[in-house]
Amino acid sequence: MGQGHLVKVLHVISKMSREGAQTFIMNLYRNINRNKVQFDFLINSKEKAAYDDEIRQMGGRLIYIPGPSKTNIFRYANYAAGIIKENGPYQCVHGHSLFFNGIIAEAAYKAGVPIRISHAHSSNDGRLNSFTRNIYRDRMRHKILKYSTDLFGCSKEACEFLFGERCFNDNRVRIINNGIETENFVFNEEIRVKMREELGIKDSTIVVGHVGRFSYPKNHDFLIDIFKKVNEKNRNTLLLLVGDGNLREAIERKVEYLGLSNRVIFAGIRSDVADVLQAMDIFVFPSLYEGLPVTLVEAQASGLPCVISDNITKQVQITDLIHPVSLERSPEYWSKKILEVTKDSLRIDTSSLIRENNFDIYSIAKTLTTFYSEV
Repeated sequence: MGQGHLVKVLHVISKMSREGAQTFIMNLYRNINRNKVQFDFLINSKEKAAYDDEIRQMGGRLIYIPGPSKTNIFRYANYAAGIIKENGPYQCVHGHSLFFNGIIAEAAYKAGVPIRISHAHSSNDGRLNSFTRNIYRDRMRHKILKYSTDLFGCSKEACEFLFGERCFNDNRVRIINNGIETENFVFNEEIRVKMREELGIKDSTIVVGHVGRFSYPKNHDFLIDIFKKVNEKNRNTLLLLVGDGNLREAIERKVEYLGLSNRVIFAGIRSDVADVLQAMDIFVFPSLYEGLPVTLVEAQASGLPCVISDNITKQVQITDLIHPVSLERSPEYWSKKILEVTKDSLRIDTSSLIRENNFDIYSIAKTLTTFYSEV
């Protein structure tokens, strides 16, 4: 490829809100060589999202496309192909929409895009195994495998869920770690003091932390049950919840009902998660399913012990800070584990382990700059 050619990549995702897949894409965008590669985003929400302004500042475009109705889902590829052609030419279309990646890959193929990536970010789609749902998954998986030139996933489980159980026999499949800007997360006592002051938390208080969207997979309902037991055992504890989502109001009501309102902080969506993590003493993550959660990489990078659901891929165990517990265990058991782990914990610098295990975004951005550029 000649000097001065800019490779244009179109990322396809519902909207650029502050969530796991989007945070990974933004980490990548900030660190990719933008003299060689530029990103645009095809989204189907007109609602303003957390990363929109930053995308525009970096030279990216947000291109709106209305989502398909159930009746026209399989005609949608032709419509989307027209939008891709109109805004291109693109050398790569990178889809982040789970099974709907099948339609995106087909649209990119019809638009003549040479590189078509389907990226798996979760090991479950949160839907019941109904007859119609299974037909949808099968048809979409067929399209993904037919029209994609490359198959990316954040974990082994995410790849097998989206591309099929024997997908690693296919040389198109590769795991791309959910990388972070490691140095931003290294523990800093000054930031801890500042954040605790800002949040109104005493120095002696044990802070149980969680970062995640208030949605079914994150299992906040169970998290509140766990914290209730933690607080019964040690009144000098506080739960710090970072994030927003459609289940937040229900969780707020539950907290109030259990008489925990003065022991739970709903911090909302934060742009300074790296700093907020410094204020915590332990990270608790009882998810029902995940791909490979960026927040668990971030928590380990900030030296936080993490008590997590054993449903989460073992690939996230980058350090000795991870303590998996079965969701079959009671809130009582989880609470004992949390207090036991917190008791002896000292914040350590894990940045070398994050880098050695290839979870640092700089090396991933370098790899993907080369990958996109070789088009």
